[in-house]
Amino acid sequence: MHALSTAIYATRETIRLNPLRGVLSTLGIIIGVASLVAVLALGDGMEITMREQLLETTDIQTLTATSRMSEEIDGQVFPLADTSALGSTDLAAASAIPGVDAVALIARSPVEIRSTDTTQRRRAELLAVTPGFFKLSSFPMLSGHPSVTSAGSGTLPEAIVSKQLAIDLTGGDPGAASGDTVLVGGVHHRIVGVLAGTFGRASRGVVVPFQPDLDRSMRIRALRYPALLVHASRVEDIASIEQAVRARLAPAVAGRTPAVVVQSYRARAEQATQGILVFKLLMGAITGISLLVGGIGIMNVLLASVSERTREIGIRKVAGARHRDILAQFLTESVAITAIGSVLGVMLGLAGAFGVTALIRHLADAVFVRASFSWVSVLIAAAVTIAIGLAFGTYPARRAARLSPIDAIRHD
Repeated sequence: MHALSTAIYATRETIRLNPLRGVLSTLGIIIGVASLVAVLALGDGMEITMREQLLETTDIQTLTATSRMSEEIDGQVFPLADTSALGSTDLAAASAIPGVDAVALIARSPVEIRSTDTTQRRRAELLAVTPGFFKLSSFPMLSGHPSVTSAGSGTLPEAIVSKQLAIDLTGGDPGAASGDTVLVGGVHHRIVGVLAGTFGRASRGVVVPFQPDLDRSMRIRALRYPALLVHASRVEDIASIEQAVRARLAPAVAGRTPAVVVQSYRARAEQATQGILVFKLLMGAITGISLLVGGIGIMNVLLASVSERTREIGIRKVAGARHRDILAQFLTESVAITAIGSVLGVMLGLAGAFGVTALIRHLADAVFVRASFSWVSVLIAAAVTIAIGLAFGTYPARRAARLSPIDAIRHD
């Protein structure tokens, strides 16, 4: 500990007595770290944008487990007499899988919609869902809220209808449908929301809460066999989640004709994961060149310092300084230079990254361009610079420690 404190004191005095040399040696590290932090911040921002685009425009992070209800023989489709149905236990098991952020049961079927006075009858696409479905999909709403419960106001189950269906039911004003009661497959539901657009491919649709006995109350067999939707929080988790789902549903997914079919975009997810990794590695490699140049500058400055301070090193050795004391002094000086450069470089890099992205968004209206602050990136930059200080300061330090005391004192 005493040797380390002595080395730190000697380093401080050296930098104080030679401020210009310290500034020049630190400048290379500042530029290198600033470049690294700026590129990492821009890379983190672009990664966030990429992940948001994947969520908004694709279903790449969602896998589906569906019951096989039919099979094809010689070109003819035959319904299966014995079909395995997914239920609440499968839903709970899927939600407990690490990396899963949303799960839902969903059943589809055509259904008849009638107003309570039976003056309006329409055929619509029925979507029966559990609450987790609304975390998986975003519905632009014309009015109301994007969720349904099985026991809403007045003990009636709730429903969300499409804009066209609301127009049909009210005779022209879709907003007036909210609060009305309709018969969905013969079951009374209270409308709590109206979609702003169409219902997928169908212009008329209705969303209702999924219940285990819904198939019996509406007399629709397909509602007995809902699909299980599992959404991964990260695209990298798709493969492991698919394996966990298959393990949970085994042996229903085994055999040549499985009772449950699990489908995912695993290949596309792996491509997206690889693309994100390659992007990060390329960004890091480009900025690594700047840090390498900064490390070489430190080594050159320390070598010059060893030559200039040869007599000092000799006097210290004669006074009792050991080999490791001299080594610690120059390594401490190297790490101090890189540490100071690292702090200044991090601040400069973050300021540059956020400033440049703000300017680009303002001039080009490119809202997708952003920078992101991450402590991981900062720690990586700090660790890399300290490693560079040790690596490029080792040779000058070893050279100084190996000097002969007599030859060092005689040096002019």
